[in-house]
Amino acid sequence: MWVSDGQMSRPDTVYRSSGPGFGAILMCAFFSVCCAEALTEGPIGLIGGVLGLLIFVPITLGSAWESIRRKPLLVISDRGIWHRTSGEVRWDAIDHVRVRRDLPSGIELDLVPLDRDPAFAQAAARSIPLSELQLSTEAVLYAMRRHWPSMVAYEVGGYSESDDDTDDEHWCELC
Repeated sequence: MWVSDGQMSRPDTVYRSSGPGFGAILMCAFFSVCCAEALTEGPIGLIGGVLGLLIFVPITLGSAWESIRRKPLLVISDRGIWHRTSGEVRWDAIDHVRVRRDLPSGIELDLVPLDRDPAFAQAAARSIPLSELQLSTEAVLYAMRRHWPSMVAYEVGGYSESDDDTDDEHWCELC
């Protein structure tokens, strides 16, 4: 812990994505070698080999780089929360956290901003998908509560393909 402005501060909670597995990288490398071999098999092999190399070599290199680099996916601190795609949001700019389960993409946390117009605040919420993290939603909410003790979190009813948007009426407070 370190002291800032006379208050104790907790160390940041950092979550890293599991990243691409070694098997996936090895498989992409194998397909790249197969495509390179196809270059010698006449005009059709040349076209297929070039297209395959244009696809599999960047995927192989990008996946290998991502597994080596292991940049944080989610950082929770006393200042706020930072996500690789959503950017940083300070705690004092957030009204509440909305948990959405049963979405086609998995579970997401919405950081709903402070705003006088509730409809705008709901629409302007930044979403943090938890599908890349190998953690439970409760573990992430617990870490958020350690850094922001007054956090209010609600769970929305879930995914529905109907036009009836009544999910917001069926919230239950979490934590």
